[in-house]
Amino acid sequence: MNLLLVDDEFHVRKKLMQKIDWKALGIDRLLEAGDGDQGYELAVNEPIDIIISDIRMPRMDGIEMAAKIRELYPDCVILFLSGYSDKEYLRSAISMQALQYIDKPVDTGALQEALSQAVSYCNEIRYSRKFVREANRKRLARLLLSSPPSNGQLAVALSESGHTYEDFRDSLTVIFQFLPGPDASDEKLGFHDTLEQCQEMISEIIRNKHLPFLITDYRENHLILHFLSTPDRMVSSFSRAFWENLMREISEKTAAYPHFVSIGPIVSSPEEIYRSYNAAAINLQTLFYTGINSISFADEMPTDSYSMSQELLDA
Repeated sequence: MNLLLVDDEFHVRKKLMQKIDWKALGIDRLLEAGDGDQGYELAVNEPIDIIISDIRMPRMDGIEMAAKIRELYPDCVILFLSGYSDKEYLRSAISMQALQYIDKPVDTGALQEALSQAVSYCNEIRYSRKFVREANRKRLARLLLSSPPSNGQLAVALSESGHTYEDFRDSLTVIFQFLPGPDASDEKLGFHDTLEQCQEMISEIIRNKHLPFLITDYRENHLILHFLSTPDRMVSSFSRAFWENLMREISEKTAAYPHFVSIGPIVSSPEEIYRSYNAAAINLQTLFYTGINSISFADEMPTDSYSMSQELLDA
């Protein structure tokens, strides 16, 4: 978490930097500036989570600086240091929705308490953002499983999930179908618990490979994975052996939960994801005969058909 300390009085900054245990509060990086201009310049180059700023300063005062930094980082938390003569500024400060106003001379205990609240607030914002982002990514992952969504639906879902159309210019879908374990007294509850645990394990393995992906639960006992491209690496650049080895690594990690793995073909746009999913879903129906924890590519699905002879039909 980054904190910007701005005050034109050097001795005030020095005292605060020495007296406050920043690391214990959760502050990873502390930046300091002597006026609003310097503070804003620092913020342009580095994200700011918390601002501690004097109000009255030369060149650019704390109110103006905080307003400009808020345009860059709308959720940053502001703590103003205000002397008695700064009271006329407080109306403007209130409009900035500052978390607190600390009177000068600064009581380090009061400031430490205010900082603790600021850090908690920042953590809540981060958690909320992560929760919303993950929910939007799941929504997108499910939306792509049906026949092509409308351009409007797709555009909104991509934007809300933080993805672009280009991420799907080369992608494939994998289905994990989990079966209830022998100790699952309630089938639906067993599936739910299994999916939760397996989703965490699978996500950790893929993140460690630095592969972009979407994952969502689907139809009670399925986990759906969409593997995406990056500007410098296409999904199709990975060999068939790579995908098989990755799925085998995941399968071994989740071996305690009986499952089948079906890998769909590569497609070239988000509107075509459902084709990769449908091929993997159809292929999934044949895996019952190959054994538990088996892995199969959809394009390996047998296509031979059997026709009965006319003689046998007549008989």
